[in-house]
Amino acid sequence: MKIHSGRAIDRRTLETFLTYACLQKESDIQAWIKYRYEPDTAFTAYEGEQLIGLMQCRMVPMQFGRHRVQAAQIVDAAVHPDFRQQAVFSHLLDQVMIWADANALCTLVLTNQPFLYRSHRFEPYGQTITYWLEKPDRPLYTCETRTNADIFSLYEYFISCFDGSVRLPKEAFTRQIHYQRGQIFLSRYDHEIDGAAFCHADEHTIQIEPAFYTDSSALMNLVGHAFEQRPAVSLTVGEDERIERFLTVKQARRKDTCLIHLNTASLFEPVFKQPIHHAEELKTLLKAPAWNYWI
Repeated sequence: MKIHSGRAIDRRTLETFLTYACLQKESDIQAWIKYRYEPDTAFTAYEGEQLIGLMQCRMVPMQFGRHRVQAAQIVDAAVHPDFRQQAVFSHLLDQVMIWADANALCTLVLTNQPFLYRSHRFEPYGQTITYWLEKPDRPLYTCETRTNADIFSLYEYFISCFDGSVRLPKEAFTRQIHYQRGQIFLSRYDHEIDGAAFCHADEHTIQIEPAFYTDSSALMNLVGHAFEQRPAVSLTVGEDERIERFLTVKQARRKDTCLIHLNTASLFEPVFKQPIHHAEELKTLLKAPAWNYWI
């Protein structure tokens, strides 16, 4: 087995690998290749000429107070089913961490399988929670449904309320919107957009993930609009958003975990005036909760 970084993969090979490794629909594979695949920061594992593993990474800006730093992000990872349980994932992650340690303050990953990263000293940094909601009163004011919208300024306001978080630049944010697909619910107050929700619907339910909003009224408005479309609505948010304070929750379950690896403790000194060794230590120094759930 050989590990490569920055080696471009021809489209047919990539499509075949993703079909077997991820069991995704054709439309999902094409969207991933178009909006998530970045060959310069892709790490690949080969057995002979066969692609058997892929770990897609990228560099993202992360805000700590007034300091903006570079963080490495593990976007996605997959191993061909015929080569699982053969340390392919571990070998890929070893190489990714060598690259990340040399280029970034820390490394982030959002995953529903956190145990895969624990042996490489990743630590919990936050979680998402999916809530199934009770139907609120009718929307408070105007809502509309769109397939695309310029909501970057709303996102910037929303993310500025948090600390220790990835702040996507506009180009990366736009790519994320295109990759998300689905519908966008927009809440407007006095003609200004004050909330946006990314939604996927089936016959009976609407799933909102994520939502950006200026205040609780905007989020309640978005949820009320969703209930006008379907009888059941779920909302996935960061654990510190505390939506149960103003929305009635029927059921809640934890979904994904954000993990962080602090690459070099001493590199945090310019930001916090001290080295940082553990995630819990870092979280106590933040001026607000972190939000890293749309990366």
